[in-house]
This record gives sequence, structure tokens and C-alpha cells, in this order.
Amino acid sequence: MSKGTILSEKPYAFVPLLEKKESEKYIGHNKIHPDRYSGKLFLKMETLSPVHVSQGKYRFEDNKNDFTVMTAELNNRVYIPGSGIKGAIRSITESVSYSCAPQPPKRFLNQALPSSNRFVCQKQDACVSCRLFGFSSRDVSYKGQIIFEDFSPIEEVKLETRLLPQLQSPFKKDYPKNRLRPFPENGYGNERLYYCQVCNDFDKCNTCTKEEYLEKLKLLNNNSRNYRFRGRKFYYHSKETEERKNGIPHEFIPAGTTLVGSVIINNLSYEELSLLAFSFGLDKAITPKIGYGKPAYFGSVRFSFEKYEDIKSRYGLKKEELDFTTLAKEYREKAPKDIKTNINILSNILNWDNPAGNPWPIRDGNKTY
Repeated sequence: MSKGTILSEKPYAFVPLLEKKESEKYIGHNKIHPDRYSGKLFLKMETLSPVHVSQGKYRFEDNKNDFTVMTAELNNRVYIPGSGIKGAIRSITESVSYSCAPQPPKRFLNQALPSSNRFVCQKQDACVSCRLFGFSSRDVSYKGQIIFEDFSPIEEVKLETRLLPQLQSPFKKDYPKNRLRPFPENGYGNERLYYCQVCNDFDKCNTCTKEEYLEKLKLLNNNSRNYRFRGRKFYYHSKETEERKNGIPHEFIPAGTTLVGSVIINNLSYEELSLLAFSFGLDKAITPKIGYGKPAYFGSVRFSFEKYEDIKSRYGLKKEELDFTTLAKEYREKAPKDIKTNINILSNILNWDNPAGNPWPIRDGNKTY
């Protein structure tokens, strides 16, 4: 009998969810606060593995049947949209701060979140990530205190074509139903991998097979079992990317490409600025991943600090000189114990110099994850 996929073979790992706390009202954009930081942060990005950011466009070949998924371009020049970078950096920020968690696709799974994370942020009660990156709730939409601008290559780029398999959604709607799973409909994803507490042998989770999981389910009363998300999922790095011979052609910005861009910040505190610097990996403690194909080890990028322009000096206020590499290091070193634990876990996952990503296993003649 096939053992199926197990956690230890996956190209990802989890950073535990922290309780949301230290919430406060967001700061508006109508004025510059002299006791906070406002300006523009200029960054350089180096692609360590090929990067694809889809724009929903396809290039059809001469036979009109074969096609290639195009990477993002503007005026016939490739670029990386700021929105794609924003999502990746926000995920890191949420994992190493007392921030809210993304709401699961099914309300039933709210019970798998920490109790303080079961409600979205509001105007008077916003976590640090929602204040920085923005949020939308019933009574208000807030665009956040950070604006991510696009990143453009410093020279012309010759794109590569890579063959990627169809990647899976973690909460795919066609996940097989099972009478032992108490969910009223599909779309709840793989309990064993993401939020299982079927037994108390958590050391066994990384090697638990589908068959073992189903056997343990038989011993339980479905109405009394617990659920708990393992955490936020991040993908490992690997120096070797994964492709399939019968995969879908995608355009990629090649490894070794240098791009430049900027981030506009509005009324950030010193602590928020340090958190942002760490989330970009400016002290080299982590290496973010962006774009499509992360499970196949694409999208590894490294950001570096170029310069900071303080907007307050335009209005006669004192100019601030900041070193964002030092800010990132300070956040890591001064973090509370539980946040520091998450930082250490995340640093092991997003470690480019000693990558932990395993080659995809081969099942039924095909590479799979």
C-alpha cells in the first residue's frame, strides 16, 4: 500500500501562529507625524533562482495549440509588480509579529486558529501588519502605511522558459471526501498536513502516512476532536529547481538578474521600521521568496539596502539618517522570546546559504510534491 505524501518530504514547513495583541487604531495619511518616520526606501533585488510573476497573459505558438505563460511586462519590458512583493513581505511580517492570521476559506476552520485570530482587524483595533500593509473590514478599508513600487531590471533581460507542473491549492475544492472527516462539504483541504490533532503524538506528524491517519480517525468521535493549524506555510530554498517534461511552459526572469525599486513609508514607528527591514531580509538572516513556482524552488530573491530619503526634511523637520541593515538586526536581537522562536524557525526555512529543500519524490513515474 502506498504511503502517500508525508510532511518530511514536502518543500515547505510551518511557522507557528502567534496570538494577536498590541493592536491599536491605524494612523491616517492626512499629515506627517514628526515623531515617526516617513520617506522612501530604495532597494536592490537579486534573483537567486528564476522568478515568474504571472500577469494572466499567454503567448500562443504557431500551431495555436501550444502556449507559454508570460511573466509580467510593461511596455515590452519585464518587471516585478510591487503588489507581488508586498504579499510576500507581509507574510513574513505577520509570522514574526503579534499580527492577525489570514482567515481560512471555510468558517468552520476558524476554530483551528488561535482564539485572538478568529476575527478580522477593525478601525480601532488593527494589528501591526494590518496597519502597515492595509486591510478591509465591514466598516472601513485602509490602504496601509507602506506603498510598494515596481522593481525593474537594471539592464535588458533574456527570459528563460521552464516547464512547471500544475501546482495545487492547499484548500482545493475537489479534495476527496471521506466519511471519517466531519466537514459538511469539500474545500477543507488536507487535515493531516495542515491542522491535524487526531492524536497527541506530534513527533510522529512528519512521518505520518495517509493510512495511519485514517486508522487513527476510526478510533475517534468526530464530534469531539480538535483542530489547530500548524502555522503559516513557507517554502524552502534549493539550489536545484524542479521541472516536468510534460509541464506547462512559463517565462522566467533568470537567476543572477539585478532589479531596483523602492518602498514609500508613511508615519512608521521605529519598531515598525525595524520589523519591515527584517521582513525584507536586509540583515541576511532570511531570504524571501516571491512569485509563482515556490514549491518547485523558484522565486528566491535577496534584497539589499541602497539608500533612504527622509521626506520630513522637506518640511523643515529634522532629517533622519537610518541604516536599514542595522534596523533588521536590531529587530531580530531585541524580539520577545516567542517572536524570537518564530524568527529562528523562519530563518531555518528561508536559509539560502544552507537550503533545506529536498528533491521532489517520484511516484507513479512522475515527480510530485
